[in-house]
Amino acid sequence: MRFVFIDDSARTAPGDAPRAHLGPLHAYGAVIVPEESLVPYAECLAALRTRLGLPPKKEFKWNPSGGSLHKNWDALREARPQMLQDAQDLGISAVVVICATERMPNSWDKGKIQLEMLKYLYERVSMVLDNAGHSGILIADQPPGDRTDEKRWLGQALALTENGTQYIAPDPNRIVLPVLTARSDHLAFLQLADLVTAATTALIAGSEHAAPYRDLIKSLLAKNWLDGMGGTGLKLFPDAEYSPHNLRNLFYWVFGEWGSPRSLTSDTSPCPTTSGRTQPATGSGTPSRRTIGTRRRAAHERRQHDSHVGRHPQGRTGNTLLPGPADVRRGGRPVPHRRGHREVLRADLPDLAHYLGVDAAR
Repeated sequence: MRFVFIDDSARTAPGDAPRAHLGPLHAYGAVIVPEESLVPYAECLAALRTRLGLPPKKEFKWNPSGGSLHKNWDALREARPQMLQDAQDLGISAVVVICATERMPNSWDKGKIQLEMLKYLYERVSMVLDNAGHSGILIADQPPGDRTDEKRWLGQALALTENGTQYIAPDPNRIVLPVLTARSDHLAFLQLADLVTAATTALIAGSEHAAPYRDLIKSLLAKNWLDGMGGTGLKLFPDAEYSPHNLRNLFYWVFGEWGSPRSLTSDTSPCPTTSGRTQPATGSGTPSRRTIGTRRRAAHERRQHDSHVGRHPQGRTGNTLLPGPADVRRGGRPVPHRRGHREVLRADLPDLAHYLGVDAAR
């Protein structure tokens, strides 16, 4: 059994970090805790409070707004890495989803973005549990706002556990209960989820205050079978390959991870596990249902982006965009069309004409 503690309160204002051009960042995060680690981690936090001289049950937050930890930087600098290190030692892993909201298309309002982020988080947590063969109970921090906001959020979460998503089928043996909510000051693991989510968001925003926790955060994020967390333990979006606003290069600039989160859609599609190391979907070479689901989601995201920028989906071939037949007939001049401006070299015209089935000389 695994207990999944969810936090959705991490936000970074545009002026708070060097990457202010990203705009506000909104994040959902979850820590996945083995059942046998519940008591030991709670004991670790109790010992940490004693060592720092804090009251019992004192809530640890990334940015405490009051109390004995408010602007107590010495205590925070000691508490944060110790909490992350204890989590790593006890086999706890994490999943974080971050969205640069101002980089999303205008048609995506706040509610749609938050629902999509919740789906991304649910899918990744489900894959972690499913591929490790564990069942899970999801417990979320109470959403900010009044009871109406909480009921709306719980309704969205209930729809996921009952109906699944387009890519993850509901499974009562995987998520055994509807999503529950609790106060973060009552559950220490929600405080850990807040720390992991906020620290990861601060790292993406380039905050120097998060730099000391980079390696610990990277070790906690769930990994795919290639030992990469891009697209598995950490999901950034927008991330469509051809979008000028995609955030995919931040996997390298923040965590030094080469390659692309699109490794989830390769022929040997990796599936995450709570151990942080995974295996290919199947040993026979045949994609599993989970593998097919991740491929379909990636294709869906690319089609979604193409529709936003007015690009015709048939213009895509592998990692390139070919011009249309009309462009070949015009002799390769840059011609405005739905797929944007493309320049076709005359030397390539016979090959392109053959590929497109048209006469380049017409």
